[in-house]
Amino acid sequence: MLKKSADFVIPEAALAGPNDCFYINPIGSAEAPDPFVTYDKKYGYYYLLFTRGREVRVYRSHNLKDLREDENSKQVYSIAAPNGIHGCIWAPEMHFFDGRWYIYTSGARTPDGREDRTLFILRSYTDDPFDGFEFAAFPDSGLNAIDPTVYKHTDNNIYMCYSAEKNGLRIHIRRMKDPISFAQNKGTLICEAEYDWEKVPPYVGNSTIVEGPFFLRSPDKSRLFLLYSANGCWSDNYSFGVLECVGEDLTDPKSWVKDEKPLFIMGNGTYGPGHASFFTAKDGNVYIAYHSMHESNVKVSWAPRYLHVQRVYFDQTGFPAIGEPLPMNVKYKEP
Repeated sequence: MLKKSADFVIPEAALAGPNDCFYINPIGSAEAPDPFVTYDKKYGYYYLLFTRGREVRVYRSHNLKDLREDENSKQVYSIAAPNGIHGCIWAPEMHFFDGRWYIYTSGARTPDGREDRTLFILRSYTDDPFDGFEFAAFPDSGLNAIDPTVYKHTDNNIYMCYSAEKNGLRIHIRRMKDPISFAQNKGTLICEAEYDWEKVPPYVGNSTIVEGPFFLRSPDKSRLFLLYSANGCWSDNYSFGVLECVGEDLTDPKSWVKDEKPLFIMGNGTYGPGHASFFTAKDGNVYIAYHSMHESNVKVSWAPRYLHVQRVYFDQTGFPAIGEPLPMNVKYKEP
């Protein structure tokens, strides 16, 4: 069990008053699976990316309420581009290093390649994502993986986590030489399904799933966590787990300790909350963006997944506290 405060009480969500700007969960009426949200202080925009299958599209807005609107978006990559990606572009994320934005995602290497996916990276032309992106790299063309995420650590190294497809989906970490290439030939396995709540069927090919990793540092910088999603994204039991780095070497599996209980599960009319990103909003507080279904999916068929956002709190020890999914169709104060 990770160190946490047993008596920490999550404050009530900030409801919008009659003169406040507000957002409502879900944000937008259209689906937005695998959402990534970040805020750029220089231009004052929130940016959103999510799975679109045949393209990468960047959304932006000065507020959360309008972030999912199509008129606030720009396509920055499509499968028509001549670099060997044929579709199944999933879970793009956009991170800023050394004056440029980099988009990390994965796609199919063959026309029917749902099970043949590789990581690839796009690089922005300028510090404004709407100025466009160029194809930058396949960091490891021999790797079959999805859901890349990156983090610049206090040792000044960039680390990538991804979910590799072998005997199910399991999370690996790998040090990078620079934003587009690996410094190590092989990733280190740091997370696989162990507990009953991580192994709720049905699976794909009878294999368990942990995916969608994302780094989260406590506000006082004393603790580093890795949040991830367990089970299938089509399942009511899709939920969040958490690891903590307790060692100096992020690529040493002994440095990572998993909490035995889930951090975030279905509730308040939402099902299968998962595949999160975390961002610091305008008000300086940390928020989580995640997708959720709005109906129980016991038949495990396709179901739309929508964008939800809510504040993350940290207890006295620095452990993240999210509580339950916020009720839908309620006006919450814009951060």
